[in-house]
Amino acid sequence: MLQFDSERRKFLPDTSKAKEGFCPEDILMVLREEGIRISNTKLSYHLKELREAHIIYLVKEGKRNFYLFNDDGLETIQSWLKRVLKK
Repeated sequence: MLQFDSERRKFLPDTSKAKEGFCPEDILMVLREEGIRISNTKLSYHLKELREAHIIYLVKEGKRNFYLFNDDGLETIQSWLKRVLKK
């Protein structure tokens, strides 16, 4: 899960529903700090793909979007990885 100092985040969610969520600007900031260069367009594409795969979900707060991990989607990936690594 993304770990990021809340004081450095550009946007913090207002609602409890989105409290663990990250806006795209903050995701880009974390990625850049990790040395990963990605455009806004490419990030949007990948976030869309992750949503469609039910790995993350979107919570809207006014004009802001916050993305959160879907625990069920992560459990599916974890289960698949365990099966693959046993072979």
